[in-house]
Amino acid sequence: MKNMLVVILILFLSSSCEISTTARKDLTDDSDTISHNDEQSHSDSDETTGDSDPDDESKEDDGSETDNESETDDKSETDNGSEPDDESVVDNESEMDDESETDDENQLPDNDENFPDDNEIPDEDNVGKIAVTVGTYNLENFFDTECDTGTDGFGDCYDFFVLSVSEFNAKLAAVETSIRSINSDIQILVEIEDNTTGNALLNEMSDIYDEVYITPRNAGGQNVGVLTKGTIEKVVNHGNETDFVREFAEIHISYLGHNIIVFPAHFKAKSNDDPARRLREATKAAEIINEVADMYPDSLIVLAGDLNDEPGSDPLNALDSASLLRTASDLTINEQCTYNYNGCSKIDHIYLSLDGAGEYVTHSSEVIKDGGCGSGPYCLGDSDHAALKAEFYLGEDETVPDEDELPDDDVMPEFSTIYDIKTGTIPSSTDVLVKGIVTAVDENSFFIQTPASDYHPTLQEKYSAVFVYISSSEPPSFSIPDIGDIVEVTGTTGVYYDQTQIYSVTDVSIKGSASVPPVLNISSSSVRSAEYEAVFVDVGNVTVTEIGSYGDFIVTGGLYVDDDIYHILPFPEVGEVYNLKGVIKYSFEQYRLLPRSSSDVEIIY
Repeated sequence: MKNMLVVILILFLSSSCEISTTARKDLTDDSDTISHNDEQSHSDSDETTGDSDPDDESKEDDGSETDNESETDDKSETDNGSEPDDESVVDNESEMDDESETDDENQLPDNDENFPDDNEIPDEDNVGKIAVTVGTYNLENFFDTECDTGTDGFGDCYDFFVLSVSEFNAKLAAVETSIRSINSDIQILVEIEDNTTGNALLNEMSDIYDEVYITPRNAGGQNVGVLTKGTIEKVVNHGNETDFVREFAEIHISYLGHNIIVFPAHFKAKSNDDPARRLREATKAAEIINEVADMYPDSLIVLAGDLNDEPGSDPLNALDSASLLRTASDLTINEQCTYNYNGCSKIDHIYLSLDGAGEYVTHSSEVIKDGGCGSGPYCLGDSDHAALKAEFYLGEDETVPDEDELPDDDVMPEFSTIYDIKTGTIPSSTDVLVKGIVTAVDENSFFIQTPASDYHPTLQEKYSAVFVYISSSEPPSFSIPDIGDIVEVTGTTGVYYDQTQIYSVTDVSIKGSASVPPVLNISSSSVRSAEYEAVFVDVGNVTVTEIGSYGDFIVTGGLYVDDDIYHILPFPEVGEVYNLKGVIKYSFEQYRLLPRSSSDVEIIY
């Protein structure tokens, strides 16, 4: 009887092992073969050509040549479960549980998840440093619902790019999803129309990003810009310095206590190809970046965008030889693909200026793609481009103060807008923190205005400026700014003799400089309203109609012109005609124009 029981037990164990092995093999013996054969049509207009197909339209891509997964992903060859998963081999306790073989203290385990590979061990020189990720993404014609006829330079302003409301909302949702998947701190945007699209995107992504800037409209409406965490402190547009097809912008960003300068770029496309022009663009871009690096050696400086050329081309060689590092150069060729033109095209790039601060995090470059556009494997969302991002080390995190330096929450107001102050949304006697560009200085007091790029979508220049009063009898603890300074002002809202102002100022922090907001060509009668109080205006051609008694005079439209800031000499006479500029101030029951210097007073006759 004992012998029969032993035999039965052996048969049972043998059967169990065979069943287990077979089950595993059925799960793994699988062939996963995909073949792509795609055709694409792409539209990317250039300013100078008026063509709608600059990124090589009517392109055919036989993906079977470049992305045939059947060659690399045949699981039937590499993952046959009969070899690694034979439980009759691995479940033998006599082999696996022998402590004399596995518990030798001098023997490291083969797969200890807590023991990193050599390339995963952090560099001691970078411990404690903070990092920033920069991404670039060509959105493929992210236009709005309005046709800006005439402003785009083509009469019909590419009406076929104008989206319906439903199309715009669908495009917005697709772009948002894609950018969230990129997950960068500073996101370069390519082929975006204007601030309408930019602000719409920021509204959807305000949980991540703080500010957006889109360059002025080019002839085809395809512009570049940036969506960023931190604060945009300064913008310099260089498009007039050479024949850049699109604006070439220098954007200064303050992020985690560090200065970052990004250059979004979109060079001449391949349609009606002009490689010499791309070479001129690249050469000039390198020259500008090197000059900026000399001026701001403590800033991280990055060029990113759709450059429409591949590694080894003359334009990219010009960048490579100009103290610029192409970050994706540490990827394999196939890993660098961001566009589909007869297969893998490498035309989107990120460059680091080696003459600036910061350093590239080696092997951090990554192409983000999902093949969702239907035009081949190298795309993201509904765009015909993939995205590219890279990571850079900054210095120490300077934004984290010691505990004894932490401000009292009760005395640190949140940022407010000038619009909210001027329209009464924020009532008088409220502590505020506001930001603006200084347009005029009157002794210690000064006027600040919202940059034109940040105008309210409906109010625009109206209610965009405010007077900041600082008593001249008591020296302030801060420096008085100059015209063109970007400032953050901490103070209290109030109304003094019917003029809205910020007073009891406790701090004025100068954050950078920028051009004074463009003045407005409006009539002298129109500025006599609360809408234009404190706004820097150009009233154009006016005639002196009356001389006042207190250093003032009246011009066409009943507008008073006062000498509070600048004393006009020789003093105007009745009948003389002037071009006048200045800030509007309410004083002695009148809206008055205050010229700031001789440049604001031009006599015609």
